[in-house]
Amino acid sequence: MALHIFLLSADVGCKELHHLCRLSAVLEFSFKRQGSKLTVMLFSKEYVGYLAKQVVKRLKDNHFIQTHELDKVVERVHSSMVEELSLEDRINDEVRVILEAYSDEMRNRGANYQEMFKKVKNELVRKYKAVL
Repeated sequence: MALHIFLLSADVGCKELHHLCRLSAVLEFSFKRQGSKLTVMLFSKEYVGYLAKQVVKRLKDNHFIQTHELDKVVERVHSSMVEELSLEDRINDEVRVILEAYSDEMRNRGANYQEMFKKVKNELVRKYKAVL
């Protein structure tokens, strides 16, 4: 049994994203645009577990999936969600390791840490073909 979770890219507009979520009847959430960026929500691990249960429940109730092992599906959805939500944290950790290795050189050249962090992070995002 394969279970795939698709993430929408940042190119999708607010109205389109909200419409897609309502159509799928999987998750309804609200968000607002601040300038040119969407606001970011942080989730606790407990809340991600709750979301996984709700996603699977709504998928089953709306006949998108059929299963006799609901707990296993919830577990797989939960682990996929946690993995996807922690992607940015893992990339940030890798950026910190890279910048630590070059800290002396950056200090000697007077490089701005925040600027270098953004540049290295963008490179890693491209390398991993991640959508953040």
